[in-house]
Amino acid sequence: MNAMTRRVVIGTAVVSVALALSACGQAGGDDTQGKGSSTKIGLLLPENKAARYESLDKPQFEKAVKAACLDCEVVYNNAVSDVVKQKQQFDQLIAAGVRVIALDPLDSAKAAGWVEEAKGKGVKVVAYDRAIPGADAYVSHDNYKVGELQGEALLAALGDKAGSARIVMINGDEKDPNAALFKKGAHMALDGNVGKIAYEASGEWDPKVAGEKMAAAVASVGKDKIGAVYSANDGMAGGIVTSLENAGIKGVPVGGQDAEVAGI
Repeated sequence: MNAMTRRVVIGTAVVSVALALSACGQAGGDDTQGKGSSTKIGLLLPENKAARYESLDKPQFEKAVKAACLDCEVVYNNAVSDVVKQKQQFDQLIAAGVRVIALDPLDSAKAAGWVEEAKGKGVKVVAYDRAIPGADAYVSHDNYKVGELQGEALLAALGDKAGSARIVMINGDEKDPNAALFKKGAHMALDGNVGKIAYEASGEWDPKVAGEKMAAAVASVGKDKIGAVYSANDGMAGGIVTSLENAGIKGVPVGGQDAEVAGI
């Protein structure tokens, strides 16, 4: 499933949950406490460092909602990498009469508590892309397989050099359950098929942090000894490539994902 198709499927799944809840509300004669007759669907995305959220996820989600439900209203917000802000946005949606919230959490463990609060107020929560314990539904892609494909792509780029290559791995944020699955899948592909995983660290989904970790890897592994770099996403890959260029390193395969324009 490609990125655009996946986002349409996720949007449609959330609408299905919203419509089911709306039907229950109408049966009981509840008009969302006077807040209007349209079904409000909340969409909370985690950050804007990765281009996909504002340029793809949001518009594709809204398009899917409009196609499936003419009487549905999307109430959107982006947490810009701030967990406290995301919780405030979540509470605001509930106060505004939203019936179902599609939440892509910055911190899945903390979001589990928000889900319990929402349940107490009759609000459904769909875990969008990242799993949340206790969520009413979870829609994502096969994150393990994505990591495996990333690893296989690096092996293909290395060709005959793979067996002796030293690999640097810059993984995603450890608070993100998807990052752990990407990492596990990548290791499945790389372990035993490359010379060595010479350096591994979290880039926290931040290009600046990833660039700093790459600079540390160069100092640790050696400028002329790095065979390839696994980056858990394209945003971090940009920071990694800049760091490699600053160190005078060229021709080293760097993998990512998300199909960001800069990455392509």
